[in-house]
Amino acid sequence: MEKADASNAAYERGRAAWADVQLGADTFAAHVLRLGAEVDREPHSDLYLACACAHDDAAAHAAFDRAFLSEIGKHIRRIDPAGELIDEVQQLLRERLLVARAGERPRIAEYSGRGPLAAWVRVAAVRVAVDLRRKRGTDPAALGDAEHLAAADLDPETALIRARYQRDYETALREALAELSAKQRNLLRMHFVDGMTVDRIGVAYRVHRATAARWIVDLRRQLLDATYHRLGARLHLSPAEFASLTAIVRSELHLSLGGLLSA
Repeated sequence: MEKADASNAAYERGRAAWADVQLGADTFAAHVLRLGAEVDREPHSDLYLACACAHDDAAAHAAFDRAFLSEIGKHIRRIDPAGELIDEVQQLLRERLLVARAGERPRIAEYSGRGPLAAWVRVAAVRVAVDLRRKRGTDPAALGDAEHLAAADLDPETALIRARYQRDYETALREALAELSAKQRNLLRMHFVDGMTVDRIGVAYRVHRATAARWIVDLRRQLLDATYHRLGARLHLSPAEFASLTAIVRSELHLSLGGLLSA
């Protein structure tokens, strides 16, 4: 099937699955093209919803809440048996995944359809819960393998690549972070760990918010490029494997930074 035909077919399936969400075909096609998404694979309807969420559609946000955020409690109870963090995790995820920061797309815009959106959200939810527990003084050893268990139902290809190269990815990212200046690491910590907006960062550094936004965007790009370079030098991957790994790195960077910069 030609790419255009596959994109159209995926669009129609998404419309059928999320009837309350209105999304233009051209908008969806441009989203697929930007991501390089393989729309001849399932789950097409998830990509449709993610695209609508990325374009700040209110109906899509409501559908995302009902279908995904309302379900995360059962996944983070392995970390938080009493359920004390559920509301906070839901709110943080809503802000981190659906709200665009200055100069950036909302993070849900990086979901490329490789595996169910439910699994992608679940990984994010568990990592947010892990970070919250760490900040509150929980012994990291007591958290066990929760983050890895959270990824258990990713599609087999992505799950295999993620599991095989997780340690290499974390090592590469840690090395890339170590090369940054103290100011650069602090900027990342303020934004990705403390959740400070570019407006607040601008006030802290006495610069215009546009300057603070540019700093964050440039730092994220620099960190990704350095991580990719290290992975490429360290691993001998096929083009398809490397593309999959870089997609995982790009989509999970903000979650990984939370753990590394909080340590």
